[in-house]
Amino acid sequence: MHIDIPELLEYFEELKKEDPNFFYRYKLDKESRVENLFWVDGPAREVYKLYNDCISFDTTYMTNMYKLPCAPIIGINRYGQTIQFGCGFLRNERIGNFVRLFEQFLEAMGGLHPLNIITDQDQAMRTAILSVFVNTILRNCRWHIMQKLQQEIGPFIAKHEELRKDFNEIVDCSLTPAEFEARWAEMIQKHNVAQNKHMTDLYGIRDHFVLAYFMNRFFPFLQTTARNEGFNAVLKRHVSPHGSLLHFFKQYMKLQEKIDCTEDHNEFEGEDKTLRLWGDYPMEEQMLQTYTLTIFKKIQEELRKITCYNVMLLHDGTYEVLPIIVGVVASEKTNEVAEKHLRALEAELKDMKKSSADALKEKKRKKASSTRSSSSRHS
Repeated sequence: MHIDIPELLEYFEELKKEDPNFFYRYKLDKESRVENLFWVDGPAREVYKLYNDCISFDTTYMTNMYKLPCAPIIGINRYGQTIQFGCGFLRNERIGNFVRLFEQFLEAMGGLHPLNIITDQDQAMRTAILSVFVNTILRNCRWHIMQKLQQEIGPFIAKHEELRKDFNEIVDCSLTPAEFEARWAEMIQKHNVAQNKHMTDLYGIRDHFVLAYFMNRFFPFLQTTARNEGFNAVLKRHVSPHGSLLHFFKQYMKLQEKIDCTEDHNEFEGEDKTLRLWGDYPMEEQMLQTYTLTIFKKIQEELRKITCYNVMLLHDGTYEVLPIIVGVVASEKTNEVAEKHLRALEAELKDMKKSSADALKEKKRKKASSTRSSSSRHS
């Protein structure tokens, strides 16, 4: 029997007097033990309407005296800040318990499905998500997949450095599914690993984690469940593995208050957007007016990075991209690139002048020939 359940439920009812939109659902077995418990406060329910673009979900342990898995649901706001969309406890990590938790979440959120969700590779979790969130795109945590792969074929990969480089390049830098498929097939043939079971298994779940398959989906700053893991780590600093569920809930709400204060601080800072722009790009001004200050600074940094390169069109139609490195060595390299570019432009201009001169000569020749022909007919 979970002896503090009556006290926790009584506390929930008291909260509802202050926050009428506070939501909770639970299920107990015959011995008054928790099968499933979920709650979310009123402000989080309202905020979810704005930030249902993407949620992160994972479970954690060592948070309560009953050893129940804890299941926080995490989102991201317009400041790139982790926010809470509710939390639950499960008896175990079976499909039925996950299904019930997700159904309760949907009930709390008025049936509004998340557009995207990222989780680990747990099969029961995946089955429940695909069953309940039928219109949601599910992505698996890239870090967990790579860690598992490292455990299985780490020694093999270590002996094949070129394969490791090709693999990372294909997984991280392919921009479309078609490009990934073509490059993967080339890699398999090049390194003769068509019979490697682990590589075959990984290919079978490529659309669960490879970036190319999610280019048109919104996963802000997310390729892993690190948001959940970071939140879980913070949570564990405030709760005891020997504490009651009521103690956990009170600490959870204190953490919620800290998150709200941080958001208020970000909003206060963002009200004054008197900021010196880095360049003369119109899009930089547009970004400043569109995004919060926190996100703008991230985009501004990316803008700085992409303008730190010299790009030169080569004769074969390809481009040479060289970084502009700061310092004396950089200026020498920059001058070298500039001179090379200038020589290419001069050669191109010379070719154009020669082509124009040849065309003019040909035009004069045809005109003279036509004049002579006309004179012959008149005579």
